[in-house]
Amino acid sequence: MGMANRMKEIGWRPMALFDPTRAGQQVHDRLNEQVIDWNPERHGRNWQEHGHRDFGDGVIEWDGLLLDGWRPVADRAIGELVPP
Repeated sequence: MGMANRMKEIGWRPMALFDPTRAGQQVHDRLNEQVIDWNPERHGRNWQEHGHRDFGDGVIEWDGLLLDGWRPVADRAIGELVPP
């Protein structure tokens, strides 16, 4: 099973649907295998000023990270680990 399918199975949504102006979201960084709590006041400004690069395969390069999914914070399960 590919990474995109695994991400979808555990509730991550495609970056094509991500709105950097909304609070209450998390993004997944594939490069560092970490989850980042998105803060539109801090990160959103950087998103607009420095831009982002869409590789066309659902991965966005932004600020040295490879973002491959997002989810509302309400979708987060207690104690959930970052997917392998």
